[in-house]
Amino acid sequence: MAPQARRWQPVLIVLHRWLGIGLSLMMLAWFASGVVMVFHGYPHYGDGPRRAALADLRIETLRAAPASAARTLDLPGPPSAIRVTRTGDRPRLHLRTEGGPWRSVYADTGAPVPALERASARQRARRLTGAAATEATRLTRPDQWTFAGRLSPFRPLWRVALADEAGSVVYLSERTGELVHRADRAARLWGYAGPVVHWLYPTRLRHLDGLWRQLVMGLAGVGAVLCLTGLALGALQWRRLHRRRPRGWRGWHHALGLVFGLFAFTWVFSGLLSLDPFHWASKPLFDDGARSWIAGGERPQPPTRPIAALAAAHERPARLREIAWQPIAGESGYRLSAADGATAWVAEDGTGLSERLGEPRVRALLARRGGHALTELDRLTAYDAYHYPRRRDRLADRDPPLPVYRADYADGVRVYFDPARAEVVHALDGRRRLERWLYQGLHSLALPPLAPGSTRWYVIVLAALAGGGALSASGVWLTVAWLRRRRRRRG
Repeated sequence: MAPQARRWQPVLIVLHRWLGIGLSLMMLAWFASGVVMVFHGYPHYGDGPRRAALADLRIETLRAAPASAARTLDLPGPPSAIRVTRTGDRPRLHLRTEGGPWRSVYADTGAPVPALERASARQRARRLTGAAATEATRLTRPDQWTFAGRLSPFRPLWRVALADEAGSVVYLSERTGELVHRADRAARLWGYAGPVVHWLYPTRLRHLDGLWRQLVMGLAGVGAVLCLTGLALGALQWRRLHRRRPRGWRGWHHALGLVFGLFAFTWVFSGLLSLDPFHWASKPLFDDGARSWIAGGERPQPPTRPIAALAAAHERPARLREIAWQPIAGESGYRLSAADGATAWVAEDGTGLSERLGEPRVRALLARRGGHALTELDRLTAYDAYHYPRRRDRLADRDPPLPVYRADYADGVRVYFDPARAEVVHALDGRRRLERWLYQGLHSLALPPLAPGSTRWYVIVLAALAGGGALSASGVWLTVAWLRRRRRRRG
């Protein structure tokens, strides 16, 4: 061992020991909950179940116009989103401004919809699920299962507990009356064992968003230093293993560290990157958001025609469940969604039905990205390294859309565009592409040769998690043994 390295070894030993005393149990919890998260995520309520809870729409009854509804509701600005659904006996027209909550009128008359009350929430939950409601609680802030940002415009929520075998809890929006989330007993238990532990997600701490983020980043940063000091000590001791081999739990810890220490470091480091420290990979890529770009730049005004004008469309999805306003390239229109998930776009006057945008229109649409030239456009019928099924897709048993268009621009930005829904799926600059490998690649082992979701991927991930867990468990045991010896010496 070189004299300079020998001088650093006592410092590394003390640093590694005390960091391990403070964090070895947390590291063990991260690895154990990581095993759970391979198979289970946060309770999920997707578009399929949400549409199933809606009733069929009859377009000819939708006599309200979005522009007049905006005036009736006295919105503080032009609406950025407009939807039509039917949750009870009557259809409802929902509008909201950018960053604001949903507000609703009846789509047949234009009269404001009153807020959903407790008794009505219980009745609606029973009608939608077939189970009796045992309790209804009004939530003005998220509970453990409703932190998702998509739920913010729907708050306040009614949390209704059901008397079913699954121990389900459903959440209904006080503003729109829609069933927006559901979690049964099993999903909640797996949620506690996996994401809540892994993300340090207890409700009270998560409400303190800034503190929670700094705490998790701090712990992950300390965990990375813990791993690095362990790797350094392992490298320093490698040359003298033949003279003085560690024994007992220390020997196991050393051996496990040599095999799995690098995995542990890459996982905790990539976990730190998931919180985007210093906002290094969150530069805005569109002047006013991707939707405004696809809509045609300046935010269009809400349609003045009654939505019943869509009845002029000769072809519409059967069993229509939702209508959403979607301007495309300056032309106002609506996205129609059926019970089976099929969608189509219809112009505001009921003409121009198109299930998928053709390449000439896609090229013209994507070429308009504020001063940055389109350098290449490819139509993908298979996934590539940046557009692929991720963990959340696998757990929700869904696939990202195909085909998509991959557009590259002169400033290095890459956009993936879904022509079926006229939506931007992903947009990446150089830093976001790097983050894909440093975070998704290292944290989820989402590496093309491993084929995430394949048997090979499961074997490698579970073996690495088991090794990291054993390494952490040996660190916990050494911490307990050291603390016991220290207490005996003091006694």
